[in-house]
Amino acid sequence: MKLRDLIDNDGLQVSVVVGQPQDMDRVVSGAYITDLPDPSPFISAGDVVLTSGLWTGKSVSVHSFIDALADRRAAALLIGIIEIGIIPETVIDYCRERSLALLTVSPSISFKTISSFIVDQQPMSSVHIARKALGFSAKIADTISGGGGSQEVLDCFRDDFAVDCWIINADGSVAASAGRTLTARDSSALWNQAVRTVANETFTATFDGAPASIIPMGLQGERDYFILAGSMESFSQEVYLAVEAVVNAVRVERALVRRNARAESENARHFIGSIARQEVSPGAISARMRIEGMSPKNDSVFLVAAVNDPHFPHSALRGLLIRALDHDECRTLAYDDERKSIILANGTFSKPFTLHQRLSEHDRLLLDGRSLAIGVSDFTTGVSRLGSSFATAMERMESARGSSGITVSTSVYPNTHEALLRFLGTGIRSGFTAEVLGPLLSYDKRHNGNLLTTLRVFLANDCSWQETSTQLHMHINTLRYRITRIEELLNRDIGSLDDRVDLVLAFDSLNVKDE
Repeated sequence: MKLRDLIDNDGLQVSVVVGQPQDMDRVVSGAYITDLPDPSPFISAGDVVLTSGLWTGKSVSVHSFIDALADRRAAALLIGIIEIGIIPETVIDYCRERSLALLTVSPSISFKTISSFIVDQQPMSSVHIARKALGFSAKIADTISGGGGSQEVLDCFRDDFAVDCWIINADGSVAASAGRTLTARDSSALWNQAVRTVANETFTATFDGAPASIIPMGLQGERDYFILAGSMESFSQEVYLAVEAVVNAVRVERALVRRNARAESENARHFIGSIARQEVSPGAISARMRIEGMSPKNDSVFLVAAVNDPHFPHSALRGLLIRALDHDECRTLAYDDERKSIILANGTFSKPFTLHQRLSEHDRLLLDGRSLAIGVSDFTTGVSRLGSSFATAMERMESARGSSGITVSTSVYPNTHEALLRFLGTGIRSGFTAEVLGPLLSYDKRHNGNLLTTLRVFLANDCSWQETSTQLHMHINTLRYRITRIEELLNRDIGSLDDRVDLVLAFDSLNVKDE
């Protein structure tokens, strides 16, 4: 601001006592209130010095005070007359001699009012910045309390500071945008730079050949990102404080979204887990499906997917699968298990089910050269085959894993008995083991015996008496007695190929785990 801005403001009631027209063009950079006889250590160029004039009683003080202001190129001296009644002629004359503008103010106006006005006109002053930041924070608070969300907060920031900004979810989708619209290529490129940067602090990325500031929000693996066009180092303190206010406001909303997503994921985990383990009755599954908005009369299909990058977020993997299913009228339940995403979809599906072709350009850009393996079960109606459908999708995904690019496996069949057992699900495998080996397990428990171990080693050694007795450090006659006792307990003939296969499968059912 210039000195004339202070004088021309009628509300401040400032008048000129000494000053030439050119003096009114002096730049005002601050205000300082003092009655010290020698204020020289505290005066800066461009200051308007406000004083009650208590130092005017002695001519020596008059000269030293005015000299201090003139030597440091103060913009003006403003004297209030409440204390001294009238400005002494010696002051007026010496200000004229030193070419120092001399002002006065109405007794009804406080120095604080004038000082605040000067500060408000200084865009780079810390007080001005703090006031504007506080005002912007209040504006955001009003926006949120009025029901506004992330989009409205970003709009406020863009309107006030003219900086383009975006929020990109952990799954790679754009949640809010203010300013330039991001293309699929833009958003995926920014997201991939963010995902591949493990640090939890603000960092600078490249956006269309220019810098962009990325601020992570949330924990690794489920982070959302607030992104601004430009480098944080180039922003003013005012913009920096406004960014903090935006991030704090948006972080709360995004945390609630993530919490709800985690709750839905856990709900899906328990439900699908009970199907895979066959722990509940078909009636209970049907009832639960209806609660989830699904119908047992409609087609159901399982999808299991994995990406060959441990830093690729689960939510992104789930998101691209669910978006691929948006072509159909279906309801989905999804959760993550280690580095896999599992989805149960139920509804009306278009046939043929060409999942590979349904992945959008944006989803392919998100993958950015990573390998994606998807196992898809056969469609099934009702609930009796859901457990085996889950195992089928899991097995097909495992068979596709390791392939390059995007691999959708829909027709891979098991080629080992371990793979076949996985198709049966945990519940059926456990039941089969209990039926075949139950009497032996009960006997060992009652007698603190180890007949189960004897049988396991005997089968593993292809029923070789000598190798088994050597491995168990057991006399061969003792081994023969034990095998006879085992056959009696199980009502099986180990010499029979059919019985031997049953026993081997019962042992393997204990060891096979769902991948």
